[in-house]
Amino acid sequence: AHCVRLVPAAVRRTFTIRQFTRLVTAAGPVDPPVDAAAGPRLRALVGAAIAARPRVQAVPGAADDLPDPVNGPLAGFRTCAKELWASMGVMTAPLACQPTGGSPPR
Repeated sequence: AHCVRLVPAAVRRTFTIRQFTRLVTAAGPVDPPVDAAAGPRLRALVGAAIAARPRVQAVPGAADDLPDPVNGPLAGFRTCAKELWASMGVMTAPLACQPTGGSPPR
């Protein structure tokens, strides 16, 4: 919300992590050219999320927010890390650059 207040014109291409993951999943396969640089692939992914927005049922704002684990128990940080890991996998798969570095956080 703060980003959109700073740059209102960015509202169409601004998402929470959960929302972007939901929209990219609903959009289905994104097929930018295999030999395209990262920029065009990323623009295709954002374009797919934008196109999916009107077709995907809205959820309450809290459902699209990632709970902030700060000042909470360690379990909250672990839950947040697992969700971020899963979201990054969904978001990076169409870019042909899966997250590396082993298994998801425990």
